[in-house]
Amino acid sequence: MAEEFTLNTGYKIPMIGLGTYLIKGTDFTDKVVDEALGAGYRLFDTAHMYNNEKYLGAAFKKMLEKHNLKREDIFITTKFVPSTDYKTEEDYHKLVQESLKNLQVDYLDMMLLHWPGVYGLSNRSKDVITYRHNAWKALSKFKEQGLIRSIGVSNFLIRHLEELKKECEVIPALNQVEYHPLCFDLELLDYCKKNGILLQAYSSLGTSGDRSLRNHSVVKDVAKELDKSTSQVLLRWAILRDVAIIPKASSRDHLVDNMNLDFDIPKNLMDTLDNMGEERLDWNPHDVI
Repeated sequence: MAEEFTLNTGYKIPMIGLGTYLIKGTDFTDKVVDEALGAGYRLFDTAHMYNNEKYLGAAFKKMLEKHNLKREDIFITTKFVPSTDYKTEEDYHKLVQESLKNLQVDYLDMMLLHWPGVYGLSNRSKDVITYRHNAWKALSKFKEQGLIRSIGVSNFLIRHLEELKKECEVIPALNQVEYHPLCFDLELLDYCKKNGILLQAYSSLGTSGDRSLRNHSVVKDVAKELDKSTSQVLLRWAILRDVAIIPKASSRDHLVDNMNLDFDIPKNLMDTLDNMGEERLDWNPHDVI
């Protein structure tokens, strides 16, 4: 079982979870969830744009029973991007109810605003801030009602978090951002720690279909010296910074390897990884007002 972190809501979340982007189809999803539960995964991260909530919901119904587990034994996170299509609290309520129905659960452990921007608006439009905060206020209400146990954000910078703190009463429990040796913000990590927000990394191993981070010569050299895989080195690098991780994997070997992170990386090798350079591989929130 992965180590846990106690969120500012009082609920516990595993520090290691499974990202489910590109996991679709009944048979494939059943297989991955089955093997993930068997390997010890208890956190599953999805999103509206992944279009796989229904497959995951069906898989949980079958596989939790197979592994003698209950709904409360797993932590389910989903997320959505604010949009001009969502104008009222009722619009957001329908959105949450859709996820509950798809995942076949009575509550969500975590729901995130997937992006500080808004579909249908320019990233520089001041209306973005209004939509973003209205979405957050709606999630805050659903949290009070028990539909969602904890709420958080994704791809938020310090200034986005500061605006949210000034305008809204509820502080995010989690901020999910791109975080790996080529893209890490120590100032953001420090801010989140000081404000009781767990920083959770996505793209820890690079983006789907792109092995350049795992094949980077520096990562390979460190992995060889530690007798670990490059994936294990990248994931352990994050954990040693107190950053939670949700790497994607589908094969049993990779699922097991990504959980087997009980080793140390000496400071000199951490420094080596920290100085690989800078490259953002996914969304860039710096352009969002």
